[in-house]
Amino acid sequence: MGRDGVQAVLGRALADGPISQEQLYFPGPMPSIADLATVAGDANGTAIHFDAGSVRYRWLDRQRRA
Repeated sequence: MGRDGVQAVLGRALADGPISQEQLYFPGPMPSIADLATVAGDANGTAIHFDAGSVRYRWLDRQRRA
């Protein structure tokens, strides 16, 4: 912003369009839920997740670390 100015930077950001939070951390193609479960799931785990987002982000984090 210091070099190009606020309007130019904001214009480029808006031209790129919205992206998901997952794209910020995983710029490549996102794996399916089934693939994440296979790679990062723990069939013997005892963790309780109160919504699908909780377990999805846990799996994404595990995959990113692998």
